[in-house]
Amino acid sequence: MNTSSVISNAEERNAELWLEEIMALLPEFKAHLEKHGWVVFPKVFTEKQCKELAARLIKATEDRYKGFSASDPNSITARYASTRRSMEQREGAGHEQACHDARANPNVRNLFALLWGLEPTARTSTDVGPPLLSSTDAYCYAVAHEEMSKTLAPHHRRNDGDFANEEKKPWWHLDQTTSVLECYQGFATFEEIGPKDACVCFLDGSHRHHKEFFETKAGKIDKRNWYMLNKKSPDELDWFKAKGCEPVNVTMPKGSFVIWDSRLVHQGSPAMKTREVPRDRILAYISMAPVSMCSHADLERKRNAFYNGDMTTHWPHKYISAFPFSPNTRYLSSEELAEHNVKKMAYTQRKKAKLGPPNIDTITD
Repeated sequence: MNTSSVISNAEERNAELWLEEIMALLPEFKAHLEKHGWVVFPKVFTEKQCKELAARLIKATEDRYKGFSASDPNSITARYASTRRSMEQREGAGHEQACHDARANPNVRNLFALLWGLEPTARTSTDVGPPLLSSTDAYCYAVAHEEMSKTLAPHHRRNDGDFANEEKKPWWHLDQTTSVLECYQGFATFEEIGPKDACVCFLDGSHRHHKEFFETKAGKIDKRNWYMLNKKSPDELDWFKAKGCEPVNVTMPKGSFVIWDSRLVHQGSPAMKTREVPRDRILAYISMAPVSMCSHADLERKRNAFYNGDMTTHWPHKYISAFPFSPNTRYLSSEELAEHNVKKMAYTQRKKAKLGPPNIDTITD
């Protein structure tokens, strides 16, 4: 893989010191996670790493949307506003080298190792790290709505998942319907997330009522890894609130990492119109689980997905499925559509040859 962002010696020392501090406070972090279903770990990425990764993800987004420039609000197009939502999930976005570098950060790997009961690894240039599998999930670069509103019609802004929109419908959901702990989800933020910014919102402690909910309220369902509240019954959200589970908007310092139990009810919440400081949203979604939790069949599916250049969901070790390559083409101009078709043809050719994602320089088995 590209080695341009291999961490320096200074950052290695930072990682070792950070690990010592985290391990000293680990009982408190674990207690919060067990009680609330989520926890924020601070200073997982250094200021320098945040700046570099944010810049690379912004550049990747500019490359993906022809004519878009992060420094020019007038370049923000309807396609960018209406298709990106809060995640870049198509055209192999999760294989951007910046995403892989974020997953390879030793602090990230050690966080998941500690939560899964594995031995963490002090970072050196030759360390392999804990035996973990990572998701190949999305990243997000969302321009502050204050900038977007200068150039786009209201109907485009209403369609956007990150806009401050009082009419936005709630989409409380679960990413796991089996009752045992099977997955920790998470993301790293490379920009501060304040009280009025777009954020992840949890029904605090709802994971503790997960089994009862499906046994007594939701009943048997077909899907094992997705459930939208209030679709089957309009009072499901109220059922959780009656258990004392109240919504919590999670604030995060730059460089921090939030992890939550997949049995926790959650949703993305838009920025508030009343916030004082316009702020972009820049983050990478990362989930990890021990290799031992993955079946041979799922490991083969995961391997094939990587060599096909496909993105998968937040599940790192089971329920392996790929996102469709093509984005919503509704707002594509004829020129953009032609460009996308070239990308898709190249993707199909690489997939047939099993060359792996195009943004990765080399592949090591």
